Amino acid sequence: MADRIYKYKLTRSQMALPIGPSAKVLTAGLQDDEIVIWAIVDPWEKHDEHTGGRQFVVVNTGGDAHDDYRYINTLTTSNGIVWHVFEVGV
Repeated sequence: MADRIYKYKLTRSQMALPIGPSAKVLTAGLQDDEIVIWAIVDPWEKHDEHTGGRQFVVVNTGGDAHDDYRYINTLTTSNGIVWHVFEVGV
């Protein structure tokens, strides 16, 4: 069975997404001013039940960025707010 491209909505500034360790994050973007992440995933691969999956964080300009953050993309909402999306613990 082939991998698939899935979209995940980031609804909080830091959250776990239920994707497995082999998933490849493609990018983050905006749809209707909501932050989303697209990833190539194996739909049958299990994510880490203990952590809830892989961790992501959204930081505004001027916010803290830590050494264990892997940059994904920078986004600007329709009202001009700039957000930076990272995966945590990579």
